[in-house]
Order: sequence, then structure tokens, then C-alpha cells
Amino acid sequence: MSRQPIPTRRPADGTFSARTRRVERFWRIFGYDRIDDVIVVFDQVNSTKASFRKRWLLHTIDAPAILPGGFSVTVAPQERPGHGGGRLTGKVLLPREAVISAIGGPGLRVFADDKNYDENGTLYETIRKLGPTNGEPGSWRIEVSPAPG
Repeated sequence: MSRQPIPTRRPADGTFSARTRRVERFWRIFGYDRIDDVIVVFDQVNSTKASFRKRWLLHTIDAPAILPGGFSVTVAPQERPGHGGGRLTGKVLLPREAVISAIGGPGLRVFADDKNYDENGTLYETIRKLGPTNGEPGSWRIEVSPAPG
């Protein structure tokens, strides 16, 4: 296991993240179980205010399946080297009684905080036209957050 801090940065122009400093400290710990071929990711977040909404995100190209206590994402194989396809299955251990959501698809590909940032579909189409070797635009994300209350 390795334990390293992930630095947080704020843009100098005073835009997006300058609105409020939200994270005091963030640690990510990875563990790998060779026998069961399992990776464990543990994130520890200390926010500057307990009332700030916390969300863990995983961006995907294809639509994820939400399962009881977790999720699954499948990537179809492509006819190019290194793209044989695969599947990722995630089991959410913490927070207890987590809310797990899939957000995305047409009209919601870059939807965040009640706003779609896709510039009327032009952003996604521009990235898609670059072709698979110049970027693969994500269309979905999985959000994991604590249960309200």
C-alpha cells in the first residue's frame, strides 16, 4: 500500500474553484490483493465545512449498471492494439448506505450542479470527431455520496 497526499490547486484567475475553499486535506490509499485480483481504493477527505456535499466520481465512456451496493462498467473491445475490452465491478464499502447514481448520456454528458456544460452538444461532438486515438469523450459518470440526513 502507498499513501501519498494529492495536492489541491486553485487557479490564479479567481474563477471556478476560487468561489470557496472546500477541501482541507485529501488522502488516497490503494491496496492490491494479488490472490483475489482485487484493488481497494480508500479516500479520506477532510472538508473545510461539514455541510459541503461530498461525491466520489468515476467517469466512463459507456453506461454503467448500478447494482445493489455497487456498480459495473463494461467496455466493448475495439479492433486496435490494447483495446480488448473489459469489465470493472465496484463494491462500495463506505460510506454506509451510500447513494450510488449513474448520470450521463445524451443531454447529460457534462451535467454538473444542475447545469449542462456541453455548449448545446458542440463540445461532445468536437471531441468525438477527433477520433479514438485523440481522446475518448466520456458520456457517463458514477457518483457515490453519503445518504442524506
